[in-house]
Amino acid sequence: MKKLLLAGIIVTTSLFAQTPAMSSQNQIKNMQHKQLKRHYRINRNNFMSLIRNVGITPVQRVKIRTILKENRKHMIYRNALIASIKNGKFNKTIFIKIREKVALHNIEKRANLIEKIYAILTPAQKTKLEALMNAKRKK
Repeated sequence: MKKLLLAGIIVTTSLFAQTPAMSSQNQIKNMQHKQLKRHYRINRNNFMSLIRNVGITPVQRVKIRTILKENRKHMIYRNALIASIKNGKFNKTIFIKIREKVALHNIEKRANLIEKIYAILTPAQKTKLEALMNAKRKK
């Protein structure tokens, strides 16, 4: 009788001991999923997500992909921190100059990219894009 009671207590304890651990893992997964959704929600207001919503044709999609691939080749990614630290000393002016140069170059490339993609759109798609941008601005 004592052995049966002891076995029942052990089984019951082990069942309750696993439940909080499993629920905490599910909570972590749900939290990570919510963070990803929030990240997507924040970043979906950019130009490319608006382009997806104007109803581009497959031909336009291929043209946009080639433009994006070409644009990636010309982007500059320099690590200003590595260039600004020499002989154990940090040079603030070099760091600022490199970061400004990279930022200006990337802004120019981004503007060229938007111009090329905008040229591919039909007049109806351009008006729909403008309406989407105005709707996003009002929110």
